[in-house]
Amino acid sequence: MHGKLDWKSSWIAVAIAAVIAVAPPVKAQQQTPRRINIAVLDLELDKNVPSEYQITLSNRLRQELINTGQFTVIERGRMQDILEEQGLQLSGCTSDECVIEAGRLLGVEQMVAGSVGRVGNTYSVILRRIDVESGQILDAQGVDCPCEIEEVMTSSLKRAATLIAGLQVTDTTPRRPHVFPRSLVLPGWGQRATGRSFMGWTLTGAQLGTLGFLGYAVMDYSTKLTAYNDAKAAYDNNTNPVIAQRLFNERLAADKDAADAYSQVTVAVAAAAGVYVVNLLDGIFIGAGNSSGNGNGSYASKRPSINLGLVQGGRGRSVPAVSLVFSLDAGGR
Repeated sequence: MHGKLDWKSSWIAVAIAAVIAVAPPVKAQQQTPRRINIAVLDLELDKNVPSEYQITLSNRLRQELINTGQFTVIERGRMQDILEEQGLQLSGCTSDECVIEAGRLLGVEQMVAGSVGRVGNTYSVILRRIDVESGQILDAQGVDCPCEIEEVMTSSLKRAATLIAGLQVTDTTPRRPHVFPRSLVLPGWGQRATGRSFMGWTLTGAQLGTLGFLGYAVMDYSTKLTAYNDAKAAYDNNTNPVIAQRLFNERLAADKDAADAYSQVTVAVAAAAGVYVVNLLDGIFIGAGNSSGNGNGSYASKRPSINLGLVQGGRGRSVPAVSLVFSLDAGGR
């Protein structure tokens, strides 16, 4: 009797042990990571970036830093009030010493400061994160974008904020606007969308100019052709030998004028077509699919691009120049 009970007890113990072994472990309650208390100074803009964009870009950066989930950011108005009470102006505080002093007055752990600059058609966003207590620069990140200022606000600041937070950028390949389809619709549109404003407006202006010239040439040819037909009809219907020679000369002159006007139409068509073809070739060379991004969100073109811009000429004068540039992707694939 006792042996039978022991046998049953052993099997029960084995079953309980098996259930415990295969049961999923109870997960410890995950703690929310502590956010770092920071303040963000207004971005410093160089002379090539309009100053009226400063507050908008700076506020967008604050929002992107909050969205990383790593920081608690002091609101700009509250920060300005505190600093003004202590006699420190928010504007013009760009040196590391001033940034650290502002951080101590605000009672934050870290400060984020940075700048937005522009060289040619490329914008550069540079951020640095400074520890207030030690005064050390904990991190510095830069993101380059050959684009319009709108993309700097919507894309570059987000990448810079993600990097300065120490997070991995999920989209390391910034998407450039599709150049070729835009250029197919309107010459120069695609170029302007990628920040190459001079090239874009030059192509648009040249296309509109050649089309205007073509319209004038067609109307002039139509007028000259009508004049020729009238002169020919007058000569063919003439029965007065006295004026026959004069009508003949008028017909020859009208015929020459019509021929010259037709040649002008041909030149205008060739010019308009030439501008359009150059526009399409340039759109193919710098198409969106031919660019790749590196880790910090910069563009690296893998195909040649046609660049039209101003270079310094003799006697300090700027002259137009066309160049064919080949860029190699050092990373390779």
